[in-house]
Amino acid sequence: MDNSASLKLLASIQRHHNRKEKSSHLGSNATSLAATRDAFRASCQSSINDPKLPTITDIKIKLIALDKPVEERWIKEAISKLPNGKAAGSDGLPAELFKPISTDLSSTLQIL
Repeated sequence: MDNSASLKLLASIQRHHNRKEKSSHLGSNATSLAATRDAFRASCQSSINDPKLPTITDIKIKLIALDKPVEERWIKEAISKLPNGKAAGSDGLPAELFKPISTDLSSTLQIL
């Protein structure tokens, strides 16, 4: 389950939990926990049956695509999308350093 699916699941559980608490202002913690547990189970079950989840075939196709060489334009595009004004990475080099030399850099990186 990816991060966005996990966040949606947690939000769904929280909404369900909030509805339960609003409907029963005198409810016990045990009831709230049981309702949360049931909502979590239902959400997990619906996620498992989700037709949008990748199949083994989808995963195999993506793995086959990893055998293709990296195109220079992909590297240039990745460099152009680096955010300006952000902290440098572990190498200490900011994105602004790479952008002016993206053409030379991308051809060099493609060889690697």
